[in-house]
Amino acid sequence: MDAFRPGTTRYEKRAIALEMPIWDPDICIDCGKCTIVCPHAVIRMKVFTPEVLAGAPDGFLSKPFRSKDLPGHHMAIRCRR
Repeated sequence: MDAFRPGTTRYEKRAIALEMPIWDPDICIDCGKCTIVCPHAVIRMKVFTPEVLAGAPDGFLSKPFRSKDLPGHHMAIRCRR
């Protein structure tokens, strides 16, 4: 059986990244793999209706979300700090 002993997270190294990723909507292919492989769930993907963008601040990056299940929606990928 594969198991970890209790308390092993105290050995995990935190705050070792020197840079934060910046999402580029022009090259994004909407796969969501960046959110899956992020080890600490810092990269988050959100899908929302276009009405939500009306209250978004200037410079908020988003793009149309390509999906058969959610037509007309937009998406954004943000990094939690």
